Amino acid sequence: MKRYVLLLVCVFAVCGARSAFAQTLVVTGRVLDPQGAAVPDAEVHVAREDGTATRSTTTDATGVYRLEIASAGVVIVEVSKPGFRRRAEVIAVGARSETLDIALEVAGIDDTVVVTAAGVPQVTQETSKAITIIGVEDIQARNQSALIDVVRFTPGVQVRSSGGPGQASSMRIRGLRQDATAVLLDGLKFRDAATAQADATSFLSTLNFIGAERVEVLRGSGSSLYGTNAVGGVVNIVTSPGGGPTRGEGQFEAGSLGHLRTRGTVNGGALANRLRYSAGALQFNLLDGFDGNDANRSSGAHGLLHYDVTPTANIMVRVLGSNDRVETNSSPTTTGIPVANISQTIIVNAQPVAPGEIERSNQGLAPVIGGANFFPGRNDPDSLRTSAFHATALRFRHSAWSAVSWQASYQRVYTRRTFTNDVLGVGFQPAALSYSKIVGAIDTVDARAFMAPTPWLNLTAGYEFERETFHDWQDNNLPLPRRTQTETQISQNANAAFVSTQLALVDRRLQVSLSARTQGFSLSNPRLTAIGVTSPYDGVAVVAPPRAITGDASLAYLIAASETKLRVHLGNAFRAPGLYERFGGGFSTDPVTGLVAFTAYGDPRLDPDRYRAVDTGVDQYLFGGKAVLSATVFYNDVPSLTAFNSSGGIRPDTDPYRRTQGYLNSSGGFSRGAEVGIDARPMSSLRLSGSYTYTRSETAEDIVVPGFYIVPGVFGHTATFVVTNRWGERVDTTFDLFYGSESYSSLFAAGRARAYRYPGFTRAALVAGYRVINAARAPTRAYVHVDNLFDQTFYENGWRGVGRTVVAGVSVGF
Repeated sequence: MKRYVLLLVCVFAVCGARSAFAQTLVVTGRVLDPQGAAVPDAEVHVAREDGTATRSTTTDATGVYRLEIASAGVVIVEVSKPGFRRRAEVIAVGARSETLDIALEVAGIDDTVVVTAAGVPQVTQETSKAITIIGVEDIQARNQSALIDVVRFTPGVQVRSSGGPGQASSMRIRGLRQDATAVLLDGLKFRDAATAQADATSFLSTLNFIGAERVEVLRGSGSSLYGTNAVGGVVNIVTSPGGGPTRGEGQFEAGSLGHLRTRGTVNGGALANRLRYSAGALQFNLLDGFDGNDANRSSGAHGLLHYDVTPTANIMVRVLGSNDRVETNSSPTTTGIPVANISQTIIVNAQPVAPGEIERSNQGLAPVIGGANFFPGRNDPDSLRTSAFHATALRFRHSAWSAVSWQASYQRVYTRRTFTNDVLGVGFQPAALSYSKIVGAIDTVDARAFMAPTPWLNLTAGYEFERETFHDWQDNNLPLPRRTQTETQISQNANAAFVSTQLALVDRRLQVSLSARTQGFSLSNPRLTAIGVTSPYDGVAVVAPPRAITGDASLAYLIAASETKLRVHLGNAFRAPGLYERFGGGFSTDPVTGLVAFTAYGDPRLDPDRYRAVDTGVDQYLFGGKAVLSATVFYNDVPSLTAFNSSGGIRPDTDPYRRTQGYLNSSGGFSRGAEVGIDARPMSSLRLSGSYTYTRSETAEDIVVPGFYIVPGVFGHTATFVVTNRWGERVDTTFDLFYGSESYSSLFAAGRARAYRYPGFTRAALVAGYRVINAARAPTRAYVHVDNLFDQTFYENGWRGVGRTVVAGVSVGF
């Protein structure tokens, strides 16, 4: 990929030289409070509507701001200051400078600029899709660290954890599978080419909050904008852009389970703010973990640089990475459970072995099973996962003329995961140290042009090249002749062309968004090495997945008199099968014999997953913008889906790869439901938010559990509530509540796969803070965070949830 980077650098130099002669325009004005007094030190951001140029400043002592922009066109002016409602205005800058005075209010829902809904900046009131913005203030109020906890209270989003911080986690949007969600870093795709479904799931538990400005969650199809995996929705982590005076924060906390977290950030600007930067680092340790033997370490860092080469040309460099280590546990199982305890029905009401007996089992003692019908996850003292990723991006943006601009970007995402497991632990364990190392890399080059011939029309067209590689080593480390080693290497190229347009009609009250994408694939011949086993993929003809063509349309209309926004969104989406799904394999335990053997899982013939989606909703602004009530109904049709079958659907006598289990194309299914959410800021010191989501997800085939069609792991009903209040100048509290109804998981029990049903649960948390130093210089806040406040016992997919935990910490600004 070096030649692509060199090409970008050359283009940057040429465009930078041309831009030196560009005309400069000025946007200026005053920021005032409700009484008409000046608001000093307010942050002001001006961005072109195509996103290619941004400028930032702060107001002076008289509330005046002044920002230079390179060319005429539609721009978004955003103003914010703590204690006031964030405001955003869209204006058209002509051949002369523009003056815009903005009056701030002390309460109300923020006007926020988002980029995920259409791929370019938009004010939330003008978006035509269902989208939620989680700002840094909300993240810090709830004291969240991992991405899955940040998005947990978003309508339509369901997250699950396998036994505590750092353990394997999953995220679903609108009842679709976890691989039907795309994760972006500053608008660029983040996924692991070497994980089973080539999505971001394997790193969800280690994507920690370090220095993000906000997280945007788009619900609904997005493949025409973002390609594979952008099916149920898109989660975009937006890094703090930096700029302005140098400032930062340091944070340290400690608590239950050996919890230790240290985080530091710095933001600022130099060279008259032409150079803007942000950086941060995080060290998280869990010394004990859930069962006292689940240590977890995560070391992460990020850095971002923006440099204005000229008034019309900008370069961005961003690096984000993490190195992690977690001691994992044995999965839930029915092995060792008397058959008499297991109902001979398709659905089994889950009755876990008591926690005290699980502790006895972890100590090597015989547990008293009683009437229990499954073992939750148990300690495995020598099972270990280590992982690392880094995502490095380079982006150049150039405003060529007032109505035309373009950008080019390059990103490399490198991922590595290793798994080791030795002979210790309960249940079936390997006879020797087993070892797996999985490495993936994705290089992406993207070029796109923007054109805004009129203030009501924005056009985008572009090309994307993506190369992903997969490298897998596995070794059971048994003595000869039982030694089995495998190595698989394969790569895939993807070429995509895409177009999109946004129309703002009827005095910008009618918003229309259209987009389309075509993407083709080509695969290399796999390089396969096997010792002790014959690879079933030797000599197999490589067939690329079929071309994916996706389209998307959304429309929103604002009834100004009642402040009601009506919206509808429909589109089709796809997910390309991962390279592991095509050529992967692994060591598995036969649930009947207990023997561990290497098994091929992949099918090189797999077709992409296909989806069709539609949703419609209403956003009702109330009390002069102090509250917004949203309601959405959605339906996702899944014509085809890649599934893992281990219940007899694959027979070695008819399968060309002699598999007994593995991946195959199935006929899909559907998900439907409704989302209701409310967000209210009746006073500057009080914020209330809540949501309710109904989800029904079913498969067309009973491929997981014979005779059972409900999708495992999906709550039928969820409800959330969050209230944040500032009690005077120094004290603040945040209380949150989550409810999830009954759900199912699949376990092999009494000779067949069965659907285990787990009861619903309610979980609450409380954060209380006190500003020890309440000043602009070195503000210091001490806080206590109590999770699972009422110490509820609950189980998620067979894993016992963590009980009450207490963390105390301090944060210091500068």
